[in-house]
Amino acid sequence: MGDQVLEVRVYEQPLAAQIDLRGRDNDAGFSQKVQAFLGQKLPETCGQVQEGEIKTIAGQVELKIFWMSPDEWLLVADFDHRKVILDGLNAALAGTHHAVTDVSANRRIIALEGNRALNILKQGCSLDLEAALPAPAGAVQTRLARTQVILERVNSSALFQLYVRNSFSEYVLDWLAVTIAE
Repeated sequence: MGDQVLEVRVYEQPLAAQIDLRGRDNDAGFSQKVQAFLGQKLPETCGQVQEGEIKTIAGQVELKIFWMSPDEWLLVADFDHRKVILDGLNAALAGTHHAVTDVSANRRIIALEGNRALNILKQGCSLDLEAALPAPAGAVQTRLARTQVILERVNSSALFQLYVRNSFSEYVLDWLAVTIAE
């Protein structure tokens, strides 16, 4: 007999730094200052996720940047580095119209992994996920089981991360358990 295939697995990710960055991407000063601090451009289109590392006093920090809207991005990194990123962005953007907000406590990150993951998500989401999240990676804001989520496809067609508001996370976990059991 061959290896057993993972059908689906649900687990919670550790608390992550989640930093909301707002500013005018058509403001050259804003874009240049952000790029100088992050060492990379901000994503420019819906669904786009940039992954990379930034150099800080604490060393190299892995960072994901999600495009949320034309003037909003979500930065996700290891929780221990949130203050360095917050302080660095605010210092880099001094004198520029911007907002940098720590929203780390706002959402839990729930991982859904396996060969049934996409089909399970399709049952609770009206968005065409294959078109909105083409492999290998991307992220969109949508509704899953009547709950607002940020849905990320992580470098594979079989791993998704759901960024769910704390107050709705148990509901989403219950919905996933019922849907998986069907």
